[in-house]
Amino acid sequence: MTLCQFKFLETPQQLELIDKYAVPVVERTEGDYLYRLLYIDSFYIEQKWNLRRNELLLYTPFNSQEKLLPYVHIIDLRQCICAVSAASLLPVRVSRPRCRYTGGTTK
Repeated sequence: MTLCQFKFLETPQQLELIDKYAVPVVERTEGDYLYRLLYIDSFYIEQKWNLRRNELLLYTPFNSQEKLLPYVHIIDLRQCICAVSAASLLPVRVSRPRCRYTGGTTK
């Protein structure tokens, strides 16, 4: 699945794919918030959780290297290699027309 295909999905479908197929890469905390970096096939997803309420506040799919910068110093490369290997075996669940990715984030 590509980032573009993921963005075409409705929110419930996106959340279902994240639950079923996202591979955890690393987590970091800032104050009352937990940031979780996940990997699906060809892109990443950053989730922002409120630790006090155990509530998902935001998730942002991306494929830009700049958004990985907050995680570079804490990523275990062995874990990333396993994540990439496992995620590359996932079937493409959505067949949609080709689209152009214009940048930015959703959700």
